Amino acid sequence: MKTNNPNFGSILETGSSESEQFAQLDTAFLHNLAERRDEHTFFESWLSLQAGLLKIALNGVVVVVDDIEQDLRPAAYWPPTTVPGTDLIKIAESAIRQKCGVVQRSGETNTGVQSIAYPILIDGDVAGVVGFNVKCGTDASLQSALRQLQWGAVWLENHTREKQFSQVHSAASRLSTTLDLIAVSLEYDDFGPAASATLTEIAAQLRCERASFGVLRFQHIKILAMSHTAVFSKRMNMVRAISRAMEEAVDQERIIVTPANDENIAVTRCHEELSRRFGFGGSIVTIPLYDEKKIYGALTLEYVPDKELFPDDVELVTALGATIGRILENKRKENRWLLSKMFVSITCQLHRLFGPGFLGRKIAVCILLAMVTFFSIATSPFRVTTDAILEGRIQRILVAPYDGFIADAPIRAGDYVQKGHILARLDDRDLQLELEAWSSRRKQYLAERKRAIAEHDLAQANVFLSQIDEADVQLELIHEKLKRADIVAPFDGVVLSGDLTQSLGRAVQIGDTLFQVAPLESYRVFLKIDERDIQEIEIGQSGSILLNALPHQPIALTVQKISSVTLSEDGINLFRVEAFLNETPTSIRPGMEGVAKITIREQKLIWIWSRGFLNWVRVQYWKWWL
Repeated sequence: MKTNNPNFGSILETGSSESEQFAQLDTAFLHNLAERRDEHTFFESWLSLQAGLLKIALNGVVVVVDDIEQDLRPAAYWPPTTVPGTDLIKIAESAIRQKCGVVQRSGETNTGVQSIAYPILIDGDVAGVVGFNVKCGTDASLQSALRQLQWGAVWLENHTREKQFSQVHSAASRLSTTLDLIAVSLEYDDFGPAASATLTEIAAQLRCERASFGVLRFQHIKILAMSHTAVFSKRMNMVRAISRAMEEAVDQERIIVTPANDENIAVTRCHEELSRRFGFGGSIVTIPLYDEKKIYGALTLEYVPDKELFPDDVELVTALGATIGRILENKRKENRWLLSKMFVSITCQLHRLFGPGFLGRKIAVCILLAMVTFFSIATSPFRVTTDAILEGRIQRILVAPYDGFIADAPIRAGDYVQKGHILARLDDRDLQLELEAWSSRRKQYLAERKRAIAEHDLAQANVFLSQIDEADVQLELIHEKLKRADIVAPFDGVVLSGDLTQSLGRAVQIGDTLFQVAPLESYRVFLKIDERDIQEIEIGQSGSILLNALPHQPIALTVQKISSVTLSEDGINLFRVEAFLNETPTSIRPGMEGVAKITIREQKLIWIWSRGFLNWVRVQYWKWWL
């Protein structure tokens, strides 16, 4: 029997009998199983013991799940120098799929070799598989061999469970330690006390003589905190040695452990110098600290001489660097001066802009610069936009000529009328009666005057003459009122206001507004200019108006008059500006509203768009600072 265990060779070299030698080998295998110092030795010893119990085994293999890759890999062979064939691999895969023991005859029918395999199950999940090629035998012998393999697999199951439990317990212990240290780091708001207390606690819990924290500045490490030390000189040789050790790990971008083992091959000259000149004779671990895939500092731990460093300890230090290091770094950044924060932020943004990566930001900045350049060079007509109302150039108001009553009103607001068209008629019956009364009175005065003349009473004749003149005036006044009883249109146009169709018989007094009429061939535009734009408006400037009723037909206009009268709408002061239309479409009507634009001059686009905001800033600056 061949084996790679050095103890086995010494056993076989003794002069004991073959049975005694195998008994001593079994004892050695059991000793390896109990100690479990090395997984390979454990599986190899188990295979050797299992092969001895089966008695018909030719070769075997143990396949387990890799902890890192999470795939199946061979853990040990028996005999150690023999690699099983494809038949054993196939039956092992079959046992994994079926999750039960499998017996299968070899594909070569004349070889007399059969294969058995049994999976290693942990809570229903496959953790591995063990398989043997055995000599061809009876069904009873194969069944016995499979049963023996099943019983022996309990060792592997227990070993796997203990390994998983050990990993979980180790992870829980690391997590508990990390949480305790995080709690210590969060007790203080300022970086100095937090870093000193945290590093001191790390040194106490991890049995370190000294723990140091440094940050990277201009390609060099600056030590900011040490355990058991609140104040330390920046020129101390020890501090410079620790700084160089941190730089050694940062330059190599890897964890450095000294004394180095076979798995951790790195340049450790600075660490060895630190250990030789200022160390305590124990191991030293330096962890580079990363933030957004960038190294910002390092954490160095110097252990006591009797502290044996295991991989779990290195994992714990790595976890502390990823958590505690970030907390301390954030506290340090928060405690910087405001100007320093601004400088670092600007530097970071410039690095992202001109350094590698961040392609989207670079494209956005290029587009923004192109837009600013374009709008700084490109020009466009600067226009003042405002609300506008269309009015008739002449608006005639028709009022009641005397006190009376509405007799007829066939026209209402919105109707088109021609010159002389009757809009309304007042009741003239009272005027007719008054006309008859004054006519009769005049005849009477005339007869009385003739009699006075006949009697040569000249004074009385003159009195009657005065009364006759009064009657003539009254008759003329009544005739004039009768002429005005019909309210007629003064010109061709449209009735803007006035609806008396529902007011027949209503009394009106002299001067009451009855109708408002405007011509159709002459219009003016009333513009409401914001006070912030009124200084840009001048008489003679041209523009256009787009009426809401005619959204597809802009109409040209010209500014005619700038009034000093202001209006107030929604808290905004507006100036009244009048303009006339350069053309008069037949479809427009007085009272239409729309939006007007007055063309001022050519200006750069960036000035046009930023003008309002810049004016507001100037006003606010004047208001609060000057």
